Amino acid sequence: MAAIDIDIMAGLSRILGDHLFIEKVPISEETRFTEDLKADSLDMAEITFLIEEAFAITIPTDLADHVVTVGDAAAIIQAQRERAKP
Repeated sequence: MAAIDIDIMAGLSRILGDHLFIEKVPISEETRFTEDLKADSLDMAEITFLIEEAFAITIPTDLADHVVTVGDAAAIIQAQRERAKP
């Protein structure tokens, strides 16, 4: 798998910080949404929407349902961006 773009991680960090009201919590590709960030299913749906809006992508439900870590979300964002390139 290709390295995740730094702008994707920065964007995710901003979205998660704003939505989950977390500050100065280190977020890495290994950070787990439910266990580490205490995100529930409603949070995950809202975060998915915010990601789609911020990155101008669509995340299919079957992919969104399998996101466990921030790295999973970043990989989906990166893949959807690549898919959208002409």
